[in-house]
Amino acid sequence: MQPITSPHNPRLKDAARLIASAHERRKSRRCVLEGEHLIEMYIARHGLPDTLIVTESYARETAFQAHTFPALSPRGRGRPEGGENESPPLQGEGLGGDGVPFPPSPPTPLPQGERGAKRETPLLKTLASQRDEHRLLCVPDALFKSIASLPPAVGMLAMIDQPSSTTTSGAFCVLLEDVQDPGNVGAILRTAAAAGVTHAVLSKHCASVWSPKVLRAAQGAHFLLEIVEDADACEWARDFRADGGLIVGTLAAHGQNVFASPSLQHRPLALVFGNEGAGLSDTLTQHVDTAVTIPMPGNMESLNVASAAAVVLFECVRLSGIRGQISDVRSQHVGWR
Repeated sequence: MQPITSPHNPRLKDAARLIASAHERRKSRRCVLEGEHLIEMYIARHGLPDTLIVTESYARETAFQAHTFPALSPRGRGRPEGGENESPPLQGEGLGGDGVPFPPSPPTPLPQGERGAKRETPLLKTLASQRDEHRLLCVPDALFKSIASLPPAVGMLAMIDQPSSTTTSGAFCVLLEDVQDPGNVGAILRTAAAAGVTHAVLSKHCASVWSPKVLRAAQGAHFLLEIVEDADACEWARDFRADGGLIVGTLAAHGQNVFASPSLQHRPLALVFGNEGAGLSDTLTQHVDTAVTIPMPGNMESLNVASAAAVVLFECVRLSGIRGQISDVRSQHVGWR
């Protein structure tokens, strides 16, 4: 396996299009994951990605290089992938606008005491065991920077097929109606997965669920949930109720106190969260069995939709009788990403 230096490699161009274009993601049903954590979450649920692209710095500074990219060593560097059939770089592309391939990345100095150390992680061990040269690509940091939405320090990205939902509803669901901020959508998915939600259903005007911003905010929740996109919210709610489910909507005011609502113990249950500014539409509200409101003794008019979702979701967790190891929490290391 040889490193890639040309910006015209077809798979690099595919990755750049998927990162930049919602239309391309929808049309191809593919997306790009950036960073170790997301890729680890994907592999744990779905196996190896179709294509993995790592930076030269990442490969050099971890145990990844010795097993997978020996060509990165000074004696082993060869010609880039693509061979004679790869399109030559065009004038104006590459570094400095001179139309030449991207040069190798300079070595990154390691702190005193860490020189010569090779970082090992479960992900590295999994990937290093692979011998599929077509699956694994390595690029200079500058070339990675030209296609990714995050800096080269993240080390890697992967191209995947978007997982398809096998069912459209379950025992514990969230329904998002026109939640348009990618950060909010991602945060709600992350909280929902943490609370044990099985399905996340998004209406047609929600933020693109497989966009880089939503993926980053969700921190791998996409691979713990069944995700239904572009749903007709009213039709989905009608079908869910017909199957015995209860729809609980969230309102800024005039709903039942969320901390005193027996409805949250019902299963199947769907919690509905509306648009950041407008809240739930009148048409969807007609399909709601119960509306709940979070009491706010302060003088704020409302909460951010992702914050409100966290409150309501974990009130459901509390009512379900699920308890964490609260007594042991002080003796445990808790990591926050």
